[in-house]
Amino acid sequence: MPSPSTAARRPRLTTVAVLGGALILAACAAPPRVPGIYQPENEVSERLGRSPLPEYRKGDVFRFSGGRVERVAAVKGEDVYWKRESGRELVRHRSFMLPTLAWDTKSRRGAQRLLDSPGDMWPLAIGKLGSFRVERSLTDKASGEVRRSQRKFDCYVETAETITVKAGSFDTYRISCRRYNTRGSRLFETQTWHYAPKVGHYVRRETENHSSGKRSVIELASYKKAGS
Repeated sequence: MPSPSTAARRPRLTTVAVLGGALILAACAAPPRVPGIYQPENEVSERLGRSPLPEYRKGDVFRFSGGRVERVAAVKGEDVYWKRESGRELVRHRSFMLPTLAWDTKSRRGAQRLLDSPGDMWPLAIGKLGSFRVERSLTDKASGEVRRSQRKFDCYVETAETITVKAGSFDTYRISCRRYNTRGSRLFETQTWHYAPKVGHYVRRETENHSSGKRSVIELASYKKAGS
């Protein structure tokens, strides 16, 4: 697993602090509306209601198209430790739209921390939004060189819809997260997530790189929740 370094711990503590306040506010505040981005409530959103943060347990396994496997190795507070079939290990918050907090590969070690509150995205409802900046650091294991940068994200709960993937048909919330440069003027990437409360994880993710024009999609093929 990623080593419990100060860099890896700092993002977790920062994220938990800002999300804790955000979730409290979410319980008593109506979701903000963004004309032209969100769609009206519909039958799917009425069935789903407001969806709380997913609950992960050690042993949960999610298999996606293309051979991608996401396995929960541990859960510590609000942080979920994931292990891929490739051996790659990473730490993410339960709010999967947030950037990866820490990861470790053969050549580099990375960490990210939130510089702003992500807003009251949870519990999910059409029209919820969050905007935040992230500080990213990459450490080259061979040279020890550290490179830092900042990114800005805007996330929106666009609509609720039923989609079909290999694992089945699911009622989902569709969430769009857009990554900009630090000034927020240049759009680099858009990720669109379909979160299925029944599964407790996203069942489809589409990534579009606006610089290269490349687009990738992964869809849930099967899953197994711990204890089931």
